Amino acid sequence: MLDKFAKTNVLIIDDNPKNIQLAANVLKATDLFHIFFATSGEAGLTQLEKQEYALILLDINMPGLDGYQTADLIKSNPKLTNIPIIFLSSS
Repeated sequence: MLDKFAKTNVLIIDDNPKNIQLAANVLKATDLFHIFFATSGEAGLTQLEKQEYALILLDINMPGLDGYQTADLIKSNPKLTNIPIIFLSSS
């Protein structure tokens, strides 16, 4: 039986700590989420191997693997393909 008070895991992948903090603050305000973060696409893929996530917030513009490349790798993995991804971008 699912605990109706269990928090949902959300992974934020962004190379900018200020963007991570902003997104985390918005999510923390609801007290519904456990928030995890990674500062690169590569680190995000490693995090995804460690535990399950219900949602990924993914920056588009990052050095190394950009958001599109990271999303392609996530969606090509049968274990991860059903996790929704919301792309983030800032100017």
